[in-house]
Amino acid sequence: MSQEYSDLENGEQTPALGTNVRKVTFRNPNNLKKKVPEKNNEKCWMCMMISFIIICLSILGTIIYYITGYYNDTWLSRKEKDNTITIVSEKYIDYTTNTQINCTNMNPCNDWNCKYVLEHFHKTPNECEYDDNLTLVTTLLIIFGILIFCNMCFSKQ
Repeated sequence: MSQEYSDLENGEQTPALGTNVRKVTFRNPNNLKKKVPEKNNEKCWMCMMISFIIICLSILGTIIYYITGYYNDTWLSRKEKDNTITIVSEKYIDYTTNTQINCTNMNPCNDWNCKYVLEHFHKTPNECEYDDNLTLVTTLLIIFGILIFCNMCFSKQ
């Protein structure tokens, strides 16, 4: 047996650590140290801040886009509903002329649309009621706007 190997219990041999073993060390060249950004690098922070602002503005723009789309679609559906023909079978008073209209179940009036009935008789038949949440959405947006305004005006900075 040579002196480079030591004996183990099973008769295996392993190289002995001697003078022939070289230590491997890694050095970072000077040019790599310069390329590694520091934590307090202003360019890095500025890039992150600009990215954050762009993301926030994109989210805000998307929210505004969907809100205006909801309002446009709702107003179009309300306009269609206002122009639908409705049947009146009750005696109403026309408030523009202060006359009574004689519409009954036997002789219904069916030549008016929902907008005409609302403007002249101040009544809204069941088929003319809006089935949307425009009032709720508008109320929530107004409350949200008031909260933002109060935060901007009364926050301590």
